[in-house]
Amino acid sequence: AHGVYVDAAHDNVWVTNTRDNQVTVYDRESLDLVWTSYDFDAAKADPANRAQVEISHPREVIIDEVHHRAYVTAANRGGATDSSITVYDTVTFERLRDIAIPARANYPTTGDNESAYAVPMGLDIDEATGTVYANDFRTDQYYVLDYAADPADYAVERVDIPNPLAATEGLGLLQPLGL
Repeated sequence: AHGVYVDAAHDNVWVTNTRDNQVTVYDRESLDLVWTSYDFDAAKADPANRAQVEISHPREVIIDEVHHRAYVTAANRGGATDSSITVYDTVTFERLRDIAIPARANYPTTGDNESAYAVPMGLDIDEATGTVYANDFRTDQYYVLDYAADPADYAVERVDIPNPLAATEGLGLLQPLGL
């Protein structure tokens, strides 16, 4: 598990399983399975198709308890050109939306062209406004996602970090809490 977050409003624990491309929710007290993005019935029916991918390479999860939303970064590794942040309803577990974080066309690459792909990782949230912040694993940028009352209305702003080594005290890896 890469991402673990307690949804205190609904007494659940959200967990991302990056290797199996799934998001799972457990009851906070009993740790019983409440919901998963993995389709167990389909896997049983067709064992060759065991990798049920609703979300590719989920990493971090954060809960907006005010708006009943779970945000999950999807790094979309393995040659995908766009990454996303997937939004789930924390009451119904419905997948509401994938907020696309497109590759940066003019970003310098290391020769494999994968360097330009956005890889959203860590998350932070301002619950008063619903604004979500995500850092990027590959680029010297972070993203600001402005939530409007309708989950279809997200504005994604890509923000350059002027001096990433100074902003991260020489580590080069920006965490959202440092923004």
